[in-house]
Amino acid sequence: MRRPAFLLIPAAALFGLTLTSCSATSVAGPTPTMADVGTLGIRFGSLPAGVQAQVTVSGPDGYLSSTATNTTIENLPPGTYRVSALTAATERGIAVPTEPTAMIEVPAGGAADVVFEYTFRDFHATSPGPPPDDSTVGPNGGEGGDQPDVSTIPGRPSDFRFTVGNQAMPVRWNPCQPISWALTTDDGGEQPRLQEAFARASAATGITFQQADRADQAQIPVTIRFTTGATVEGEGEMRYSYVNSGSIVGRKVANEGTVDAVLGDSSTAALRSNLYLHEIGHVLGLAHVDATDEVMHSPLSISSPLTEYSLGDLAGLRRLGREAGCLNPPPPLLDTVASGARRLDRPAIPQIGGDPGLVLRADHSFTFGWASTLADPPTLQTRIFRVDPARRDVQGLVPIPLPLGFRGDLPGKTEVTALLAGGADCQVGDRYRIVQQNIFGATTTPVALSSCKVVAAR
Repeated sequence: MRRPAFLLIPAAALFGLTLTSCSATSVAGPTPTMADVGTLGIRFGSLPAGVQAQVTVSGPDGYLSSTATNTTIENLPPGTYRVSALTAATERGIAVPTEPTAMIEVPAGGAADVVFEYTFRDFHATSPGPPPDDSTVGPNGGEGGDQPDVSTIPGRPSDFRFTVGNQAMPVRWNPCQPISWALTTDDGGEQPRLQEAFARASAATGITFQQADRADQAQIPVTIRFTTGATVEGEGEMRYSYVNSGSIVGRKVANEGTVDAVLGDSSTAALRSNLYLHEIGHVLGLAHVDATDEVMHSPLSISSPLTEYSLGDLAGLRRLGREAGCLNPPPPLLDTVASGARRLDRPAIPQIGGDPGLVLRADHSFTFGWASTLADPPTLQTRIFRVDPARRDVQGLVPIPLPLGFRGDLPGKTEVTALLAGGADCQVGDRYRIVQQNIFGATTTPVALSSCKVVAAR
């Protein structure tokens, strides 16, 4: 039950990104008139007192801004804007937007408005409450048990702490993806108790735990060793990766863990169950607490072991589970196509900075197309790489420069053309990767060139 060492995340009260200030982006060329631009009003509806929410706005020509207050954004180029409200977190709970994303059409010379309503989930409530859907799935896919009568559960809902992060924004697993576990050693008859412990964690979090056949295929390997005596000891650990690439500042998301248990051969079944629940709590992100009537108290009580999570444990696990929201990277792209061309017309390549007298002209172009759905949280960056078949390291991924401000984050059909000077010859079958990223990770979609053509000079 030793507490593993982790890096701590700086305290933050808001679950979201800090982006640019809420103002219109500058546009090169003549100053637009009032008839050319529109306005977008953003309002917060039933937001609980003391909770600060955040909205991000993206739109044409790479427009990106954010606001945490009721505001009206002026001088917007007409077009379709995606307005996304992020979940806001406090130490007591989270405020979840009922409709987190809206596609708003801003007319030229006109105005558009959007209002976000919120539902507040208080994780210090006296009742653990039912899961949000039928996601209380046990380790082998069966349904979790019924929620117990709260009047019989010991502890206080406020008695929980997180290992990494802070009370408002802990580091956690993506609760909307299954988590696999497997035994690395002979279970010595303990497998049913482990399965029950993971089932209880599933019922408390809404996370699906799946038992794998092989430990090297599992995200949570479980090791059991036996010794003499009546006591038990163990260690649970959560590991995470930091999502950060290029200009994207991401979040820490848990992706691996371990459970190690040392069981005295004279220890009771109840004490062993208590140990498994305790170490699984560590894997999910719970830290030790001082309250002796919580599973996460250390050391465990040999005389009065706990075989079910208490109120504080349940409140903390809810903050780490489905009710706190998904941590999904962008969804996979659909219907991806790619084509190339040798450019005899040699169009100019737009540049920023550098020698204004130097004009680069493209001798190749590559066009990529795909269909996508909305990412939640929004996609913040799209990058495309050519795969060099002769290299198997990161140097074998050659970035393709995309038009300035392109993010590829709008739903439906998308097409983008990249212009290259001195690029590699276009060959059918050349492989590329389209990578989209948000604050919770990246999704990579492979695509091969389906055609190559020659664009004649004018």
